[in-house]
Amino acid sequence: MMSVSHKIGGSRTEARLLSTILLVAICLTLAPVLRLFVEGVTYQGSPSLALMRDVLAQPSTLSALKHSLVTAGLGTLVALALGAAFAFLVALTDLRAKAALVFCLMIPMMIPPQITALSWTQIMGPSSVLLKTLGIAPPLGAPQPLYSPEGIIFLLGIQHMSIIFLTLRAGLRSIPQDVVEAARISGAKGLRT
Repeated sequence: MMSVSHKIGGSRTEARLLSTILLVAICLTLAPVLRLFVEGVTYQGSPSLALMRDVLAQPSTLSALKHSLVTAGLGTLVALALGAAFAFLVALTDLRAKAALVFCLMIPMMIPPQITALSWTQIMGPSSVLLKTLGIAPPLGAPQPLYSPEGIIFLLGIQHMSIIFLTLRAGLRSIPQDVVEAARISGAKGLRT
């Protein structure tokens, strides 16, 4: 009897501790967002939408919104294409060294996006040792190719490809292998399978 009541009391303590930790985490993450919201809907201490209306009426705000939506949308499409291709490759083929490939595909999730972007700019710039060795480095003084909308879209796609890969691979792995084998025996190949 003592051990059962001790376990129940222990789980209550753990639940309280978890609730406290979650509450602190939520407060720490929401506090800056709430402060920004309050700053946006007040003017000199009183509630007003005038500041928000002024900012939204500026052409530069609408231009920035348009560019953000375009780069985010196209970056998502790049991530979807790359992540889906690798997920199908890993989940549905008998590829050698799958574990190494999966590890390489997970690296963007382990490294902060800022570090990844800095690494790519070093690799793609005029002073890149790799590109110089291959003889395809841009000339000195040339603009950095990744400082463009296409470069940002490419980096966003690379950085978020892992999420698509993991999600799609999990779904593909849940397909019963009997069904896949039956399709192959029936003559289905590649994408038809």
